[in-house]
Amino acid sequence: ERPLAAALLGGAVGGAMRGCLETPAELVKTRLQLQSAWSLPLLLRGLSSTVFRNAAMIGLFWAAFEASAPLRSRLPPLAASFVGGWR
Repeated sequence: ERPLAAALLGGAVGGAMRGCLETPAELVKTRLQLQSAWSLPLLLRGLSSTVFRNAAMIGLFWAAFEASAPLRSRLPPLAASFVGGWR
């Protein structure tokens, strides 16, 4: 079993999926706020950089979260729930 690799991979896939939804939605929101025109090709501008950034950062976040589990288990219950969320 490889919990760190699974956390990294799961976070990376989730981050990539988030980027695929986030980029077009942010562009539409910004263009509507500016009352500016937008087109379909414009929706994909910046998609690859957003997907790679989200995949890397969210994957690393979840791997670090799983790696810190032994440290969090030594904290008092209230501190552990604050630092690591409810588990």
